[in-house]
Amino acid sequence: MTKVEPERAIVAVATAAAAVVVVVIVVVVVVVVVVVIVVVEVVLVEVVLVEVVVVVVVVVLAKCFQ
Repeated sequence: MTKVEPERAIVAVATAAAAVVVVVIVVVVVVVVVVVIVVVEVVLVEVVLVEVVVVVVVVVLAKCFQ
């Protein structure tokens, strides 16, 4: 029986939790963006507004992953 180091277990759990949180956040952001774009296209058929939203979202995501 090998003794499990609590520090390693905590780091592993924290890393896994962080990865899950990041994935969940990205999925939620993507879903929200898609919903917003669809709503904007349906309600306000203005190409410029949709492009602005897309550009803003891309810039924000790029900053997050730097």
